Amino acid sequence: PGLKEFLREISEYYELHIYTMGTRHYAEAVANIIDPNKEIFSERILSRDESGSMIHKNIRRLFPCDDSMAVVIDDRADVWQWAPNVIKVNPYGFFVGIGDINASFLPKQNSSLNSSPSPETSNNIENPSTQAENTTNKHEAHSETSNSSAADKSDNSQDKENENAQKLKQAQLEQQSTHNREDPVLIDDDAELPKLLTILKDIHIRYYEAFENNQPADVTKIIPAMKSVVLRGIKLVFTHVIPTKQPKESSDIWNLALSFGAQCFETISDEITHLVAGERGTDKVKEARSRGNIQIVRTEWLLDSIKNWARQPEEPYLLEQSSTNSSPKEDYEPKISAEEVQQHFLEIDWDSFEKEVDEEILESGDTSADSETESGNE
Repeated sequence: PGLKEFLREISEYYELHIYTMGTRHYAEAVANIIDPNKEIFSERILSRDESGSMIHKNIRRLFPCDDSMAVVIDDRADVWQWAPNVIKVNPYGFFVGIGDINASFLPKQNSSLNSSPSPETSNNIENPSTQAENTTNKHEAHSETSNSSAADKSDNSQDKENENAQKLKQAQLEQQSTHNREDPVLIDDDAELPKLLTILKDIHIRYYEAFENNQPADVTKIIPAMKSVVLRGIKLVFTHVIPTKQPKESSDIWNLALSFGAQCFETISDEITHLVAGERGTDKVKEARSRGNIQIVRTEWLLDSIKNWARQPEEPYLLEQSSTNSSPKEDYEPKISAEEVQQHFLEIDWDSFEKEVDEEILESGDTSADSETESGNE
């Protein structure tokens, strides 16, 4: 939300480029949608076809001599190998509850969005078009019968269509009533871009203030300095957030916490100030409660502090006491590990995939052309 306004305003401060792991055709297609007149990005597009790597991005591909003025905006900081001038943003989730397969640490969203109609409703919805088509076919097949017979069939067909239309209307009303009782499927309240715009303007101001004062002007120094004060003084431990077998240093949330000034530890001690918990009742949660001087917060507290570039108050994010005696295991393993996702990505035969897509598009185009020809002949 607000992309056009964001691009128009930020283009007054920065020269914008597109750098994507997608193909050249994909990148150009997206650019044509968000910048149809080529006023913002022009031809400044770098795709995976030219990037030289299928795994990592490198700002030196765009600015080989000096990247002190280059700010990177991406929802994946790991592909940039956590470069100091990267600003990680949250991806926009158009459909509620889908989540992000690349961020296993993100909190699970409410998935109780079952808006599909019942089998009876589905049948009612499908029947009108199907029966109408069957009725039409029968009517055409017996068009040579007597006028009275044709009239009777027409009346019967009309009655069935009216009946099915009534059922369809009733099903739609029931489905709409169900939607009104459930959580909305589409939530358009994302405010990521306005916050990002403020941050980028602040970076721009600090850069030129340093330049005018004959000080080193370098965004690779400015951005880390701005981030490091957000969680300064906080010493935290994670529980049930990072998969047990995953090295902490390769975890997104671990690296993000460090880049925003926090100190991260694996075990609880007297110096720990916060326990970031993904689940209640773990051994670390129990130990932190027994100590009494550690703030036990949900993962959202850390994520929101990072997202807003400002430490959030802990009170709204405090972890509630567990109401049951069941204790989840301290070891935490997601259904699909980050390594498995990356390995699956590397094993994909992209050339075959693109060829298959091109053939499908070509076949679809030929079919449309044939249909138009047949329609014209008729």
